[in-house]
Amino acid sequence: MKKILLAVLMIPISLFCCAQYYDDSPQLVISSDAALLLNKPVSTTNYPGVGATAKITIPTGNFSDIVLIGSLMSFRGKEVVKGNKTVKAQARNLLPLLIGYRRYLNPLYNYNTWYIEPRVGLTLDGTKNRAITVGAALGYLINNKIDLSIRYQSFGGSEYAHLSFLGLNIGYGFSLH
Repeated sequence: MKKILLAVLMIPISLFCCAQYYDDSPQLVISSDAALLLNKPVSTTNYPGVGATAKITIPTGNFSDIVLIGSLMSFRGKEVVKGNKTVKAQARNLLPLLIGYRRYLNPLYNYNTWYIEPRVGLTLDGTKNRAITVGAALGYLINNKIDLSIRYQSFGGSEYAHLSFLGLNIGYGFSLH
């Protein structure tokens, strides 16, 4: 009788127990972005931007990932004075394609951790212009799903001597396993 009673008591008790499972499979992180242009004259002719980012994180250990990143950022044009006329500045639509190395400050199986992420790649602006891009992100990962980060990105090209922005990124990760 004691064994049956023990078994009956163990079932409800076990429902309240939770074992953590670390999912080390690749993830797809979909996020929204807000960005502020940092250099003139573009920061005076364009509004702060909005966009979306898709990242694939490929685990390389408990403390690191390789990250493949594709973003679309749009900076609407402001009305500016040229001579004696007011004209609307051209919108800047950017498509950065980057690869990064994410380094976690705690093992990823802790679920909540800070990370740093240097990045390098190519940014397309419109259809003709492209430029080498460098950047870095500082972020916080919550429950290995919610990704909050701030990033700096800089690139140059034929039309722009230099363009850089500071962005805020809020995303959610889905396991690809």
